[in-house]
Amino acid sequence: MANKLLRRFCVVSLSAVAGFAVLELAARAILPAVPPRGDGANLNLIAPVDASEVPGLHWALRPRAEASTVYPADRLGPARRVEYRTNSHRFRGPEIEVAKRTAGEPIERWAILGDSFVFGTGVNEAGTLSERLQAALIGRGRRAEVWNWGVYAYNAAQSVALLGRQYPRLRPDGVLFVLYINDASGAGITAAPTGGEDWRADWVRRLGLTSGVWGPSDDKTGPQAVTMALRRHSRIIDHLAHGLHRSWIGALTRNNYRRDWSPGSPGYLSVRQALRDAKQLAQEGGFHLEVTMYPDLVSLGPPYAFQVEHDAVAAMCADLGLVFHDLVPAFEGLDGAQLVAHTHDHHPSGATNRVAAEYLADRLRPDSSAVDVVLTGANR
Repeated sequence: MANKLLRRFCVVSLSAVAGFAVLELAARAILPAVPPRGDGANLNLIAPVDASEVPGLHWALRPRAEASTVYPADRLGPARRVEYRTNSHRFRGPEIEVAKRTAGEPIERWAILGDSFVFGTGVNEAGTLSERLQAALIGRGRRAEVWNWGVYAYNAAQSVALLGRQYPRLRPDGVLFVLYINDASGAGITAAPTGGEDWRADWVRRLGLTSGVWGPSDDKTGPQAVTMALRRHSRIIDHLAHGLHRSWIGALTRNNYRRDWSPGSPGYLSVRQALRDAKQLAQEGGFHLEVTMYPDLVSLGPPYAFQVEHDAVAAMCADLGLVFHDLVPAFEGLDGAQLVAHTHDHHPSGATNRVAAEYLADRLRPDSSAVDVVLTGANR
């Protein structure tokens, strides 16, 4: 009897293995491979900032720093290396001359304030929003210079703290404050209560689920290492893990953002206060301030998942008398999955930043007012 059961078990096991092998071969013939993530990128561009020096800043980009990371080939393009550099003024881009301008040099200077969307994670310098906006303004006959004051992992409050430090030294004519849905969370903001950890977050952490396979040098627990090994050898398992991560993390992220932006929450109040502080700095410094909000590209829809939150920012700006440009209409009818920098990096691509820049260039204040600022020497 025991031998009969053993034989039956062996037959069933071999049949299951053979069936899975057939499915695996079919999957490899039909499903495209999920691109790997590559080794984790350590940009090493951040340095802590003394809180007594600049309250609320926490950290800033290091001056004259360089870093790079490789993005593996995916459905959006071949493998590529992204290079990053900062100048002596602690922002991304080449060194700049901050000389006094004369009436014969009617150049309007803008600074773009924000997080990694402005910094340009995932794109080379020429593809950043600042470079695209500068080109778009020049293409419209405006003698413009645009500086990139974006710092990855900043929230709205930190961006305004940076503005308070940078403006007195560099004094652009205008500042474009770029918000994103994650600006209601992060450093200095007490997270709204969640009622306990969601089971999906627990399993994502236990199994080390990511959108793609980690690089070999990334630290892993035992179960995470098993997950990665199975994903490397099975396209079925790799696609299953990729799909679970996308579904679970997407749902968790949407829930967190909505909680962070609920009226009266710490995040909501922090964004509103940051806009007030930015306006006060603009009034004290005499520079022009406008606000925009970049959409979460993978949530574009229709309908766009976070339009309520964008409308909340529009209302805040209206209350403060600030000009607000919602970027959601700029991407109407476009496929969000095609707008990202990489399958595993949902920051805007260089082409996406061009779309945003062209939209904004038609809406930022007329260059005549900028030239007036220069000619009167209001900011010099």
